[in-house]
Amino acid sequence: MPKTSTSSSCTKWIATPILVGLIVLFLCAYWDAWQYPDIYPFGVGGPVGHRWLYRSQTNYLLGTALTCGAVVLALVGVWRQTRSKLVRWLYFAPFAYWVLITVVGIIQDII
Repeated sequence: MPKTSTSSSCTKWIATPILVGLIVLFLCAYWDAWQYPDIYPFGVGGPVGHRWLYRSQTNYLLGTALTCGAVVLALVGVWRQTRSKLVRWLYFAPFAYWVLITVVGIIQDII
């Protein structure tokens, strides 16, 4: 009997390139901020100086590393073969929190 594609396998193959792309994006941002801090508007004078992430280079590097870790955990949650969906959702929770605070920050900037 041939294998058929299920919705969970489709979700894995759709989510994986997105999450890997985010990991690459955050690693590139981390490297740039570490090697070339003069191109980032750190401090209160920058366009997003009111956000904690852009107050200093240390904050930005820490925030980027934590965000990259959250995306890695989400990727592990997507591919982890456990019987409990709760465990898989717990892997995804830090990434969901990051998405939530990003959307709230965008809405606050608009309003």
